[in-house]
Amino acid sequence: MKHSIHINQKQAMDLGIKNLVQGHIFDLLTGASTWASPEVVDGEVYYWVSRQRISEQLPLADLKPDTIYRNLKKLAEIGLIEYIKVGKKDCMRLTKIGRSYYVGSKSELDKNTMSDLNPNNAENSDLNPEKLGSKSEKHSDLNPTYKSVNNISPISDKSKEKTSAKKFKPPTSDEVNQFATANNLNLNGFYEYYCSNGWKVGGRAPMVDWHMAAHGWHKRSKQFAGNHKPANDFTNKDYSLGTEGFITNG
Repeated sequence: MKHSIHINQKQAMDLGIKNLVQGHIFDLLTGASTWASPEVVDGEVYYWVSRQRISEQLPLADLKPDTIYRNLKKLAEIGLIEYIKVGKKDCMRLTKIGRSYYVGSKSELDKNTMSDLNPNNAENSDLNPEKLGSKSEKHSDLNPTYKSVNNISPISDKSKEKTSAKKFKPPTSDEVNQFATANNLNLNGFYEYYCSNGWKVGGRAPMVDWHMAAHGWHKRSKQFAGNHKPANDFTNKDYSLGTEGFITNG
């Protein structure tokens, strides 16, 4: 279950999302690489986003399978995801437009859409000292004694990502090879893939522990062995142009 639910309403509406249910489902899909199983179709990685799993991730929404299906189709129609069926499996990947969605951006502040945190907005008399004067009323919501109130800015997810990213040191190719040999793991393409996307999980979240990621890589390679090409077999890929075809939001 996803413990916290966040929606960037302005970006969601700009992208064509019409309601909260649709917004919550799309927000969940942006991190599909962290909870859904990968499926390789024609050399492209999709994620199996089963309706049951989506319902389990958003229990408060009380979503029915047909409701989830209709919203998946709608998100595909407005160009945010590529939705396909692999047998009976609902599979998707984010489009370029879908990957532009970001929760935690400061864009709303930069564009002055949050006037209650913008002291230069003349329309905001509650937080504008020039409109209020040098003293507040006895029961004013904001006492001018706290001079820093107008300088408060939200801590963005980007700042958190930078903090966590500093703690992670990417391994060298030799370290990956040694780890694979010591643990009898199939890590073909692991080092090249994560080097190409900046060592990010799902193309979005900075990696914390590459050892755990390596075990997950090996597990998926076994899962897709046989008639299917492994989801993490990128040995024949050209990484000079990045990994645009993969999900980027964990």
